[in-house]
Amino acid sequence: MSISPLNGLNTNEAIRSISDPEIQGEDPDSSQEMWGQKELELPEDSYDSYSVIRYWLERKKCNKVTRYLENQAYRGKASIFRSFKHITLPEALMFIYVLTHSLEKGRYRALLRADMNSMTSQSMVFHLKIYKGLSKKLLHTITLTYHFRSLTVTLNEENKKVGRVRYVIRGKKCEEIEGVYKGKSLTLDPVWSPNRKDRLKQEYFRYGKFNANLIYNDNIKHGSIDEKAKHHHLKVRHKDLIKSHSKAVITKSLKIDDIRANVQLVFEKGILIPVFGVWKMHV
Repeated sequence: MSISPLNGLNTNEAIRSISDPEIQGEDPDSSQEMWGQKELELPEDSYDSYSVIRYWLERKKCNKVTRYLENQAYRGKASIFRSFKHITLPEALMFIYVLTHSLEKGRYRALLRADMNSMTSQSMVFHLKIYKGLSKKLLHTITLTYHFRSLTVTLNEENKKVGRVRYVIRGKKCEEIEGVYKGKSLTLDPVWSPNRKDRLKQEYFRYGKFNANLIYNDNIKHGSIDEKAKHHHLKVRHKDLIKSHSKAVITKSLKIDDIRANVQLVFEKGILIPVFGVWKMHV
């Protein structure tokens, strides 16, 4: 996994070292400045790993989210040693959607972003929207409400509550993300390396009849998602990690059987869930 400069930015001005105890992860000595002024649109035709970063990080809404989180009373609850490689809750929901729907061949995309009109002192609302093709035909929406004090997330679909999960923190590490989604148990269980407080060696993903054990090998994790007698091969490659003093952006490519996808997630301090994400998927 590489640490790379953003397109169009001076490398010497952009890269600097950080020493922030609240946001430590796989490359703690590398970081990237990621601010701008222009408003950009999402790319429609090709996947440019930095165009999506620019779309979010160069918008005024990004700075609004940052300021909101900086003033959050319970932001210290999310002060943990981070691994940006782990399967996040939005990624798990995307896995579940792919595994439980018969998708037609073609292109799909998904977008995770904050509802700027629903931010309160207690919670922050996100919408995960899944689209078919470049026409942006909306297929599905999941609303995630993150509760700062309890470190829980409520899941709603079509204005109905369909689940709730909680983040289990022990020793300043996220040990589990566990709960219920659509009446079935959901568990994300990262297993930390005993020799490195900021490294994962494997992960477990469980949802209803689906079970997966993902083994790490450098920047690639692989395994299978077992569905009784059926096995879905899963491979994830972590391509880029870019960090500033308050943000981190991870770029991943993944494959589930014959389905391929590129994913980008933006993390902020003070919250355990990604604040922005884009998936581009080909079935």
